[in-house]
Amino acid sequence: MLTIAMLFFALHVLSRIQDQASSLGQPIFCKDHDDCSDQTLCANGTCEQAVPSYKGCVIQEDCQPDGRCMYGLCWLINDNLCPEGQTLYAGGYSRCKILPEESKKHSSCPNGYYCNELIGRCCSMSSMVSLGGNCSSSKCEDSNAYCISDICTCRPGFNDSNGVCIRQGKQLHQPCALDVECEVPYSRCENNSCECPTRFHEDIGNCKPDSYSCPFGQPISYSGKIVECQITKSLLSQRRESKRQPGHSTVKRMWPMTRQYYTDSCPTSAYCVTFGSPTMSELFGSPVATSGYCCPKLKYHCPVGDEFEIPKGIPCQLACPTDTHFCFTTLQEPSEQTCCPMPCPKDQLYTENRCVQQKAVGQPCSSDKECLSHNAKCIVRDKKMMCSCETDEVEYKGNCMVPSCPTGKPMTNKAGNYVRCTVHCPTRESFCHDQFQVCCPTSRQ
Repeated sequence: MLTIAMLFFALHVLSRIQDQASSLGQPIFCKDHDDCSDQTLCANGTCEQAVPSYKGCVIQEDCQPDGRCMYGLCWLINDNLCPEGQTLYAGGYSRCKILPEESKKHSSCPNGYYCNELIGRCCSMSSMVSLGGNCSSSKCEDSNAYCISDICTCRPGFNDSNGVCIRQGKQLHQPCALDVECEVPYSRCENNSCECPTRFHEDIGNCKPDSYSCPFGQPISYSGKIVECQITKSLLSQRRESKRQPGHSTVKRMWPMTRQYYTDSCPTSAYCVTFGSPTMSELFGSPVATSGYCCPKLKYHCPVGDEFEIPKGIPCQLACPTDTHFCFTTLQEPSEQTCCPMPCPKDQLYTENRCVQQKAVGQPCSSDKECLSHNAKCIVRDKKMMCSCETDEVEYKGNCMVPSCPTGKPMTNKAGNYVRCTVHCPTRESFCHDQFQVCCPTSRQ
């Protein structure tokens, strides 16, 4: 059973990551959760903000497939919290109280929504609705439909065909009202007729580009013809060791997994430039191959040492020996990676021309960079530099967290430090929080 303290911890972490969400920059591409930073998960090829649910966990298998076990809780993608077919309330009070007497009929959520006890958020009571159905509190099931006047209706350019929105496909020179009606690739609705736009020309009923370009250099050609290509998905079977979070007993278990990667049909010195359908970010989550043409590669060299050769098509993260090498890339071309030698083993840090072992909370240190634990700093403790949590934080499962109590605030002494405990607290009006090991008031003060 999940303790009350862990529920409050989930709310606390949720509030902290919401403050961080606004600072996220460009999207980070990924293939699985391990490619993403703390408090984000991999969804459709990019790292997305995640939030903790109220379900406790010890290992990854305790959580649903699209979630992840972190800090003793199952985390979920922020925009995919409600069960499939239900929508998250987007109003001013999407959070709801978890009370034993609450039910789907009586909750703190608005009409048409109920309080989902797993995530503590308001989800729609009804599932997605079909064409012609009332969508005042639900989403339309058909992706080509939208809710207008509370009724699911086909979007402009689509017709209702036996309950499914079918595109009204128009060929070149046929009458149209909107661009989406024009079926020929790159065609647009100009002067109420489907035509090829500027820098394209008509060729046997299709719109062909006047020229092709590459980010660097000229497209690869053979006998005067542009070399076309396809990007396809491949699967690589691996055996992987299951992970446990800090603070849990170490139990090693190997379990099979299949990772996907993408390869193209271009020569080794070239890569496939797609036409943008699907986009590169969509391609990571798509089972469909995409086409394009071949462009010359930029050849990256390692900062120092020799490159570790990786077979064409296999991502650097899958084949680069991480004990001694790393995947070198640049901000200008983040998708291009080279396997290069590291100065230190992966559990050590290169600083001031030497390899330094990374330290946990309570171990001696010389700089913040050595402190491996989340939020830990290298601070003077008892006249020694130690990896420690800052004044307003305590160690929780190997990480520095701001503690919270089921009622009131954690007790502090005259110096402003938390009153720490293992079993008992100094007064009858307080108890020892078993997770954070701080004294909490028994009633709100």
